[in-house]
Amino acid sequence: MKNISIILLAACFSAASASFAADAGKYVIRVPGDCATIKEACERSLPGDTILLGEGEFMAENGIVFKGNTKLAGQGADKTVLKLGPTGLGISSVNGSLNNFTLRDMSVDVNGFPLSLGGIDGLLIKNCVFRGKNLSTCLEVSSVSNAQILNCNIVNGGFGLQFWGGPIELTVRNCIFYNNKVGIVVAKPPIMANPDDWPKEEVDKYWQRPREDVRLELEYNCFYNVKDLIDCKKGANDIMSDPRFANPMKEDYTLKGNSPCIDAGDPDKKYNDPDGSRGDIGAFPSGGNKNR
Repeated sequence: MKNISIILLAACFSAASASFAADAGKYVIRVPGDCATIKEACERSLPGDTILLGEGEFMAENGIVFKGNTKLAGQGADKTVLKLGPTGLGISSVNGSLNNFTLRDMSVDVNGFPLSLGGIDGLLIKNCVFRGKNLSTCLEVSSVSNAQILNCNIVNGGFGLQFWGGPIELTVRNCIFYNNKVGIVVAKPPIMANPDDWPKEEVDKYWQRPREDVRLELEYNCFYNVKDLIDCKKGANDIMSDPRFANPMKEDYTLKGNSPCIDAGDPDKKYNDPDGSRGDIGAFPSGGNKNR
């Protein structure tokens, strides 16, 4: 009888925990399902967990605090939408506690202040679409290292991607910057004193110098904006061309069959599309089919 009880107890525990799928000894916390909100999932999570959003729209609430080695993932950029309020969303480390953070497989709607990331060692943003409102900055980055933005679309922003305080060590690869006022902006180096106390020519000279604390690598991206780059240079394999989205007016950012972004991503096999063909530029792989 004791053995039966133990077996039943184990079975009940397994059923109750079915929505927490083990991943290398960590857990997947589903929203909704295991938790009603992202904030609740963050409070319940441990370092190394994945917070997995379902299909639909999710509000980014104030007071969200992510733990280190956390992944925030959706069902795909065409299925999961993270909506930012007017104050945006800041994701930053507290005493170095947010190393190795991943954001992937969702759209992020920016309606005011941006998604701001800072103080993170080990950052991956992958297969996301950032949608601005033409006046807002979509994505703002400060003080990151070992960081990568991979296969993302950043569209309709004032600034698509803006870099502030350093040091910054980041690679942008296989991404599309579309219909932003400016695609990528590297902010001027900070002045530690009141610039009004300096002669104007000295201030101008200081601000014209390159940011030595910003190490930005651009590889295999597509730019099609009012202005593409400020205070940074395009990568050797970047293209300046209309990506030919299927229907951007209706927020369909898949690629038409004649898109120059198809089979134009980094040729390294680790960036291949899911079907094994050469990787595309952008958040939605075409499968290498230029005739669809």
